Amino acid sequence: MNFVSKFFGKGASATPKMNLPAIVSNALQPFQEMENTTQDKIDVCKGVYLMKCYDWKKEHFSGDPSEAEVKLFYEDIKQSSFNDLQASLYKSINAQMESLFENIHITVQELDEDLPNYDDELANRLIQRNNFVVEVKKSKIPQAQLGVFNRGTHVPLGQVMCICPGLVHLPQYLTNEYMDKYLLPDDHYYLMARMDGCVIDGRTSHKTPYNPYGIGHMVNHPPRFTEPNVLQLMFDFPGDPWGIDVFPEHLQTYIPNLYAKKPTLVGTPDRSALMRTVVLVASKPIAPGDELLMDYRLNPAIEAPSWYVQVDESSSKKRWEQVFY
Repeated sequence: MNFVSKFFGKGASATPKMNLPAIVSNALQPFQEMENTTQDKIDVCKGVYLMKCYDWKKEHFSGDPSEAEVKLFYEDIKQSSFNDLQASLYKSINAQMESLFENIHITVQELDEDLPNYDDELANRLIQRNNFVVEVKKSKIPQAQLGVFNRGTHVPLGQVMCICPGLVHLPQYLTNEYMDKYLLPDDHYYLMARMDGCVIDGRTSHKTPYNPYGIGHMVNHPPRFTEPNVLQLMFDFPGDPWGIDVFPEHLQTYIPNLYAKKPTLVGTPDRSALMRTVVLVASKPIAPGDELLMDYRLNPAIEAPSWYVQVDESSSKKRWEQVFY
């Protein structure tokens, strides 16, 4: 039995009267309920589902997939192995990243850096090309200060919204001594821990190449009675040493991440990744002016700050069962 198959007997179909956000919300939750499955695999299933919604929207231009079409998405996922799902997800994210980055490259090349309104002009032209940009401004959450907002048109499910910038710390180096020296404490929750053990330090975003979408570390956790609208997903910029699958060289300068210490063959034998990062993908349709919100999934075994509201205890537990330092 495929590792996803045991879930599909639980019934994931939505009622005909539900709108797309409700259908998606109902659709994603059963993935979380899969037993004996690690959170990284659950997130891959969720990510593939969102990418299928995104591809449908691109193909049909208007409207939303029907309940019957959503069921077909499930059937496709049901028949796939985890490796195939992960490869499909990375391929979909990579296609979006190449498109976003190419439009950044074109826009930067045509603009004069000395323009007095350079930032606004860059944003306006990126909206024309990518349909949206993200911007940091005062958060709508009372306890928060700044937040990240959609500036542009309506954004569909599955759209890559942000990249988490900063120095990437690889698991081969993350001893307790190293963590205490370079990473802890993290009072403002700018560290992003991938489930393979990599840690991205958003506090060091000023040390990495600029990308207007590289502000994922500024996205807030949802307040009470509010749901997240982006899902964090691991992504590796491809860097096949044989040159078969490599992120375009002229776009690599816009990757908002650098390794804090370079990988070694002994400590990091997998050389297929040019750079490891985390992207934030729209898990709900996002309207112009909406603030992006991400479930921080803080470790439930550790006392949380007073402002933190548990969104999904299951995903938090599974996440921290998988990460060890």
